[in-house]
Amino acid sequence: MENSWYKHSPSDWLAGRISRKSFEVQGAFIHICQLYWVKHGHLTTHQASLEIGANLLGHLMETEIIKEEGEQIRITFLDMQMADLDRLSQRRSEAGRRGGENKGQANAKQNEASAKQTEASAKQNEADKIRLDKIRLEEIEKKEEKKNTCVLFEQFWAIYPRKTSKQSASKAFAKLKDEDQQKAINNIARLYSETPVQYVPHAATYLNQARWEDEAIARTNTFATPLNQTDDADLPYFR
Repeated sequence: MENSWYKHSPSDWLAGRISRKSFEVQGAFIHICQLYWVKHGHLTTHQASLEIGANLLGHLMETEIIKEEGEQIRITFLDMQMADLDRLSQRRSEAGRRGGENKGQANAKQNEASAKQTEASAKQNEADKIRLDKIRLEEIEKKEEKKNTCVLFEQFWAIYPRKTSKQSASKAFAKLKDEDQQKAINNIARLYSETPVQYVPHAATYLNQARWEDEAIARTNTFATPLNQTDDADLPYFR
């Protein structure tokens, strides 16, 4: 019979050795599973090697995820499913030959119900796989985003003049939008290049309060001589 689909359980996959392999090895295994299923389990070691390469195939065989039987490869969980489908196909054929008998009709209905249940289970498994793949993709994207944020924060920290409470600053930096992270870095020199460190706000304060939007404050000598007063004028008297 034609093997149009096979069961793929996310829980079995995550519990198995294959989940601990690299994405390259996992992808190669999925490809071989599909080809193995289409060929109804008739796939030689040579054919598999041509599909995914000798190194990846060898790794899958060393870990017994794929087994070898003579010149053929064997994938146990697919062999079991094909055996079940073959038995189901045989039962359907027998039920067809007994189409005129009530017992045969009952068996046919039972087989049909079983097939529908199997199909429904397969659809659910496929939905679970799609959901799990989406979760994995989101996790990968989050890791990449976190990695990029860490790189940008180290750039920020390297040029920020007042280096106190790095952990608090890192948390505050991670909360910013991408464009605000860049603004926070770009405006450091404009605001504090000529400012003594003691007047520079803590990094976490600078980030939490969006201080990169501040105007640069020019610090001048408050006791400088006014332009309209000579150097020999009397100093101010304070009571």
